[in-house]
Amino acid sequence: MTFAVTNPTKVFWPDEGYTKSDLVDYYDRVFPKLRPYVQDRPLVLRRCPNGLRGKCFWQKEKPDGMPRDTPTVRIVHQNGVRHYVVGGRRETTLALANLASVYDNQGKPTEAVQTALERGDLADWHRIAAEVRADPWGKTARHVEEVLSHSRPYGVAEAMETVLSRARERAKADERAAVAAEITEAVNRAGLSRAEFASRIGTSASRLSTYTSGKVTPSATLLLRIRRVADRGSGL
Repeated sequence: MTFAVTNPTKVFWPDEGYTKSDLVDYYDRVFPKLRPYVQDRPLVLRRCPNGLRGKCFWQKEKPDGMPRDTPTVRIVHQNGVRHYVVGGRRETTLALANLASVYDNQGKPTEAVQTALERGDLADWHRIAAEVRADPWGKTARHVEEVLSHSRPYGVAEAMETVLSRARERAKADERAAVAAEITEAVNRAGLSRAEFASRIGTSASRLSTYTSGKVTPSATLLLRIRRVADRGSGL
């Protein structure tokens, strides 16, 4: 490699001790396998100038410090024009690595989700949707949100936003139902009338009914009070 790395000893992965030089060397080695995925493709860059524990940001415009002959493509957005770096050249890949364009390999990488949304097929989209439904606030769901904040693949963006919204609403409904069931069980276990139980937790019987029906979810402190009254009433 004949590429001059700036600040080569800067640590990017503190736990492992890997430096910027290690990152550039890695991209140099894997470039033949990476090339088909970035060839002639406008790149949205995820830059982490202070390593994986520092603040990262997304960048569409060609960064300052790239070689003058870096290939770019002009793309017009609603909020202006951006000159995207075009992938496919080893020199471009190494220069981007030198400017701290890195991958986050915890869980499903954001870049992998972006590739699947932009260039995948129906099977890829179904797989991502299933992961979002299984864990609406998990890593894949957060990666999808991050990608959709800067990339809007036609047809797919709207569909994934719908999947995410419905999955979270369903999860919230399930959680409300679980809390309502716990409160109902607590009232029954206490052996008190609903009016007496409500009085013990500092509310009214009608308000208690909204908790047991799931229409209203009590605060965390009130839920603790409900548990204590149920335990005392049952002799625990």
